[in-house]
Amino acid sequence: MNIVKRVVAVGGDTVSEVNGELFVNGVSSRGEVAQCPDRAQLEPDPNSVCRRARSGAVEYLTVDSDNFVRDIEATLVPDGHFWLRGDHRDRS
Repeated sequence: MNIVKRVVAVGGDTVSEVNGELFVNGVSSRGEVAQCPDRAQLEPDPNSVCRRARSGAVEYLTVDSDNFVRDIEATLVPDGHFWLRGDHRDRS
C-alpha cells in the first residue's frame, strides 16, 4: 500500500484549522471547487467535493467533506520538523 502525504508547512511556519479550513501562516489553503476525475472517489460521502489546491507552484486535487470538520489551534512547527497532510485528509 502506498501512502501519500504532502508537506504543507516547515519549521517556523504556523498552522491552524478553522471549520475544516487549513491556514498556513494565516493564508488559506482551500482551493476552488473542481471537477473530480472519478466520482467513485467520493464514496461513501456523495456530499464531498473536489477542490483544486496549490502549494507554491504545484497544483493538485483534494477531496473535502463537510462531515469531518475540525479546529486546530495555531501551532508553530518546530525547526527541523514538517507538518504533513494526506490527499484524503478528511478520512485519514
